[in-house]
Amino acid sequence: MNHLLQLTSASTMEAPAGADRRWAYMKSDIPVAGVAHQAGTCRFGNDPANSVLNANCQTHEVQNLYVVDTSFFPSIGAVNPALAAMANAMRVGDHLLERMGAEGVVQRVMSR
Repeated sequence: MNHLLQLTSASTMEAPAGADRRWAYMKSDIPVAGVAHQAGTCRFGNDPANSVLNANCQTHEVQNLYVVDTSFFPSIGAVNPALAAMANAMRVGDHLLERMGAEGVVQRVMSR
């Protein structure tokens, strides 16, 4: 059903007459589909005291460990983050190629 939902409290959403009632994420009984896109488990930044990853998604403490899933995203909006995760993985891959002295995929495609 494609009904507009109106937020009536911090924990529930009330739908117009005839529509299904839906629970917001503040409720404790979240279905599995409600937690399918997890994010925010690996904070990134320049200071190792406040973050796990640098701007290139490389861990501060382990030189050759990169995290390119959605865990470095601060949060995820209402859409599937797969394309953003893939784009970031390509960006980090180009960083690795540059670090090894090779030409990056994105730069090669963009130069055509």
